[in-house]
Amino acid sequence: MALASIPIELDKHRELRFQGPDLADMEQALGKGALTVLQEQPFYAVKMLLHYGLKWRDSKMTPTRAAELMQVWMDDGHTFEELTEKIVTALKLSGFVGEKLKAEADAEGNGQPETHD
Repeated sequence: MALASIPIELDKHRELRFQGPDLADMEQALGKGALTVLQEQPFYAVKMLLHYGLKWRDSKMTPTRAAELMQVWMDDGHTFEELTEKIVTALKLSGFVGEKLKAEADAEGNGQPETHD
């Protein structure tokens, strides 16, 4: 089964996708899981999740660049909540945050995710 990605328009068309090794690296670096950090430190968590969610296609992605892309998102008239929703949807579709959450993301109908073989 191919991993799902979520399209997102930032500085250019990009795709969010979370892979196990990247989520494990993030958890180790932060000392907590992604969903816990999202609740406790939402701005920092979104920056780090954006970083890890984009680096599968952009090996030069850094947390600093992810923060810049957050600002691009906001400057384009989007909200922080919309960005968070995109990230959470991609997390759910990854399958690494539990089947129940994945089912909720599918039920929300947040667009058709792209898949890559």
